[in-house]
Amino acid sequence: MNWFYHAPGEGRIGPLSADELRRRYKERRIQRDTLVWREGLPEWQPLERVADEVDLFSVTPDASLPPPLPAAMPMAVAPAMAGVPARGPGHLQPERKRMNGCLIALIVVAALAIPTLGILAAIALPAYNDYVGRSKVAAYVEPRAAALRLGTERARSILGRCPEEPLEAGLEGDAAQGVRTGILDDGRCAFEITVMGVDPKVDGKTVLHVAPASAGGDWDCTGGDLPRIYRSAACRGTEPDTATP
Repeated sequence: MNWFYHAPGEGRIGPLSADELRRRYKERRIQRDTLVWREGLPEWQPLERVADEVDLFSVTPDASLPPPLPAAMPMAVAPAMAGVPARGPGHLQPERKRMNGCLIALIVVAALAIPTLGILAAIALPAYNDYVGRSKVAAYVEPRAAALRLGTERARSILGRCPEEPLEAGLEGDAAQGVRTGILDDGRCAFEITVMGVDPKVDGKTVLHVAPASAGGDWDCTGGDLPRIYRSAACRGTEPDTATP
């Protein structure tokens, strides 16, 4: 699927793959508020709104690189006088009348804006809370999962078997708390991560990672009882979410 994004001073950039989009985010060439679009979207969206679709949670921006420069602000010519007619000796328009008109306009705008803001807040707040929850879970699960996948492959190569405890997979101390490793009935290596100390909604929930049957295959991380809404796109699977967050 081809993606495009808007760069200040350059305009539309693309088409790009999701991998290229993640790479540019890691290099801080784009940010979460960068506008992106793909075929099927009704309008341009901030990158963070499609974070799940492009698996943005698996990428950490390189803090050693500078962020994009802000868009240049257009030069304003006498902004305080914009739209105000020049005053001559015979021009005696009272200042009070213009102020009254401005106040009336502000009152009307405020009266219309308050209900609209309430509606937008009712829609946006739950989505934002879900996004924050996913970010916290990803920060807890993903580093452990990456280390365990690598450690499992190393253990199979060196020990000739699946690691029987987190230490054999290279995890120790606090990072190993709530982690179980072992082998399934079908002979595949697996490990389970229990979310701890993140949020009452997800604490105690688990994510099960199962190694591929053969080298070069993909790990299956759809197991466990962590609700899909808090998982990365690769670990959600296709089954409907029946768990209660």
